[in-house]
Amino acid sequence: MVEKQQKRNKIQEFAYIYYTPKLKHNFEEDYKIMKYLKGSMNKFIRNKKVNLRLILNYIVTLSNLFHPKALTVILYHEIQKELWPILTTFLYFLNIIGDEVNLKFVRIKTKNVIDYNLLEKLNQL
Repeated sequence: MVEKQQKRNKIQEFAYIYYTPKLKHNFEEDYKIMKYLKGSMNKFIRNKKVNLRLILNYIVTLSNLFHPKALTVILYHEIQKELWPILTTFLYFLNIIGDEVNLKFVRIKTKNVIDYNLLEKLNQL
């Protein structure tokens, strides 16, 4: 019960960042993109046979919905820590983050976290 309430509060918090009167009804649909992104990253870590452009598309779509700083906070909050190197690499590739990510709950030096093999694959796209 408490876990469901925490999840609901988190979604309401994200909706507040996202909210504009015309777009509010799309929030839940757009929030699903976050779940798809998470699933694609999990697949990538398991077998490396995921379409990288699909992950890029999810992140670009989310960056069109949220301010880059808000998107960064949301993604690092939503995506489990073991996926952060992949997430950081994609965000760095898309110039959404710079050399350092400063969040309330963590400070990340991008150069220490990036998956350089993945970055090379992204540069070849």
